[in-house]
Amino acid sequence: DPYVRDSNDPPPHDDRPDDRCAEHAGTDHTGPCRPCGDARRAAERWDTDREKRDAAARRACRWCDADGWRVHPGALHLGPTNERCDHHTPPKDHHDD
Repeated sequence: DPYVRDSNDPPPHDDRPDDRCAEHAGTDHTGPCRPCGDARRAAERWDTDREKRDAAARRACRWCDADGWRVHPGALHLGPTNERCDHHTPPKDHHDD
């Protein structure tokens, strides 16, 4: 899995590419434009890759469940907490052993 991380370090920051070409970005242009089509496909690939990265981060995270909710430290049988996990900030009461 190319998206599995070895730690809970934050992933590299990357911004979603614009889904319109430079000429039509921020406009309401609706006509055919090959560069806009290329930009849209690149943005869709980024969205798909982002979903994969997010899912891998949840799988690799030791502080949350598969849905991204923090688990009770040392008491997994209690289930998830009501706190969302960002996968790189340890829980308040976390102690590395």
